[in-house]
Amino acid sequence: MLNITNLKETVESIITNSALTHEQAMIALSDVPLSYVEFFETTNEFRELCEAGCLCRMAEGNVTYQPRYILPDYEKLMREGCKFLRLDPPENLFEAIQTLEIFYRHVPSVTHYPVYLGSVDKLLEPFMDDENAYILKEGVVKVSVLMRDGREFNIAYLKGFDILSMFKDAVADCKFSSLMIRVESDEASFYCVSKELFNQLLNEHSELVEYVNTYYRKKLSETISRQELMTMNGKNGAICAFLYYLVTMFGKEARDGILIDLKITNDDIAGFCGISTRHSVNRILRGLREEHVIRTLYNKIMVLDVEYLKQFVDVKVDA
Repeated sequence: MLNITNLKETVESIITNSALTHEQAMIALSDVPLSYVEFFETTNEFRELCEAGCLCRMAEGNVTYQPRYILPDYEKLMREGCKFLRLDPPENLFEAIQTLEIFYRHVPSVTHYPVYLGSVDKLLEPFMDDENAYILKEGVVKVSVLMRDGREFNIAYLKGFDILSMFKDAVADCKFSSLMIRVESDEASFYCVSKELFNQLLNEHSELVEYVNTYYRKKLSETISRQELMTMNGKNGAICAFLYYLVTMFGKEARDGILIDLKITNDDIAGFCGISTRHSVNRILRGLREEHVIRTLYNKIMVLDVEYLKQFVDVKVDA
């Protein structure tokens, strides 16, 4: 039976709860009426058991119209669009991402977000445009490959100016599931150039051909050198060599040392150094902090003793 007083108290408690975000408050308010809807005929005994806490509704109320697990056919969405949401079939990567974002917001679920997102890599792969070359103008990106068994293998950090599409072409024939490029800086900007025009410029300008050839040689040499340095001295040496690489690429002089001006997670460090778990990274970084080699500052690493790291590097890696 509807109790107006209880209903008002519930609504007021949600509205005045400063711990809730606007979206959380809206969801909580929309769920209030459902708690007063009986979704099937129940007996007095059943209701008594619910009120006594013997039967649990998982704090979800009656959720009459909110199913728990919905597995949409996202491949069909990409092929045919969605008539109900007035979404046409996407024709490019931007439209494909936008279509998924809109559709995700409308998947019915008791959690208010889809529990199944589909195989995003496979859904977006047909829209990966190979007709254009992409050049990083400003910012920092991380290049990695997703192995077929689900593991991510980090290749390198790139910062503007750099040609991302060349990196993609260089690893396209390898047996990886997909190349992944993730923006690591707060912002990043890119140039988009037609590959037809780019190839035309290559044919017309010999200096551009030399630049491309030098690019491939330089990136290959850098990658091999880093991998050698990060594997020849065990886990501790690998992490120290990697931190020194970050210093050469992102280091900024500070009062107490050199700040690596990039937020990097322990999982990222593990992925670059070939370490299977971040627990090993945690342990080694803790040891470096205890030896006053590094310290953490605003989620970034401050290097206090560069010479300590440098001993694990035989040849300086140019970034």
